[in-house]
Amino acid sequence: PLGTASGARVKRPGDHATLHRAAFAAGVLPQVVALVAARGHEPVVYTDSFAAGFDFLCRSLAATETGAGAGGFGEYLARNREVARVVPDLDRAPPGDAFAGFAMGPQEPMQALEAELVARFPGELSVHTIRSPRYREWLCEIAPAGVTKWTGVAAVAAAWGIGPEEICAVGDDVNDLPMVRAAGLGLAMGNGRPELHAVADEVVGLHDGSGMEDVAELVLARAAQPAEPA
Repeated sequence: PLGTASGARVKRPGDHATLHRAAFAAGVLPQVVALVAARGHEPVVYTDSFAAGFDFLCRSLAATETGAGAGGFGEYLARNREVARVVPDLDRAPPGDAFAGFAMGPQEPMQALEAELVARFPGELSVHTIRSPRYREWLCEIAPAGVTKWTGVAAVAAAWGIGPEEICAVGDDVNDLPMVRAAGLGLAMGNGRPELHAVADEVVGLHDGSGMEDVAELVLARAAQPAEPA
């Protein structure tokens, strides 16, 4: 299974079946999208719409015309416009089946947006600001309350009869914190955020160094240990 949108949805790649999907409380998403647009950012909303030929909704594709020169959102659209659907009034009428969304921009405005969303919607959202290595600018990711990568993993694990102590989680950014804390073996990449290093069981090598080899060795070493008596 593939966890997407920082745990808000889990898909089975073989047949595109949805194994887990989060949902916003009634009435929350329209207010959130309206606030994002009012602050001068372009809201992007995810729906579980692979069968319909698109992955996300936005208000316009105009930024694609100048690509990277249009800033972070233009760069995002230039890479992903083939899976976009334009809804000009998205800020007034977002779809009821959306499970997550984001805005994109420089780090400080995105962190300011995160802080405002948390303050305006206490206990109703899960929000964090991260930077994907694919893009120049930062994403303020927005999901329903309680959604993390760990909730996505845990939903699938429970269905398969797998306990938290049997799971290895590896991460490098703040949206990996709950997963790395909760897994039986929580690992942080060497070039990950300091906050992640602080909670991980171990810190491995860099992405472009020995990192994944280190992960494999740690998992195999754990698997080779004799089971503790009941």
